[in-house]
Order: sequence, then structure tokens, then C-alpha cells
Amino acid sequence: MRPKEIPPWSNLSAAYFELGDYAQAISACDTALSLLDPTDPESDAVKQKLSTRKAKSCFFAGLYGDASAEVDAASSTSVEAETLSQGVHSSLRAVKHVEDSMKARHEIVLNLPRYKPTL
Repeated sequence: MRPKEIPPWSNLSAAYFELGDYAQAISACDTALSLLDPTDPESDAVKQKLSTRKAKSCFFAGLYGDASAEVDAASSTSVEAETLSQGVHSSLRAVKHVEDSMKARHEIVLNLPRYKPTL
């Protein structure tokens, strides 16, 4: 692999994402994003693709704050990213609601009185 070229890192991040290895996908996306030239006008599309994949990887890895930050950073660049931003934020609210519900259910079950059989 050529360590200073973006396409292999982008492809590697896609492969890791498809395999479900989200930590490695995030790492490969970070490497590819660090190699982008900000003065190159063609780098915007690649940056958008990598940022979206990184946000999805963060989301699936349970790094909701990182996913939200990544989406917010990318949302200013396109309408698609803005739509993704809205979707991620609504998903984050749903996840928070589910986590709160699960905590409440857990507390209720733990505080139930113990059943004592009688003869």
C-alpha cells in the first residue's frame, strides 16, 4: 500500500466499515483525511465521503458525541450532509430516550421486592 495516497486509505476504511470493524474504519478515515490537500478543489467530494463514513462508523461504534461532531463539521459543505446531520441528531435523541427508558426499567426491576415462597 502506498502510505501517502488517499484512495487506498479510503478503500481500506470502506472495507473495515463493511466488516463492522468501526474503530479501524475511523482510523483509516482519519489517515485519509489528514492526507487531503485543502487547496485542491477536488478534495471536497472525497472529504465529504470520508467524513460521512467516519460519522457512520462513530455512530455504529456507539461514539454518539463523535458522530454528532463529525456530522456538524461536515454539514456546512452539502445538502446531503445537512440531511445526514438531521438524521444523526434525531437518532441520538432516540438512543438517549431508549437508554433512559432502559435505566428506568432496570431500576424498577432491581427495586422489586424479593419473592419468598411459603409452605
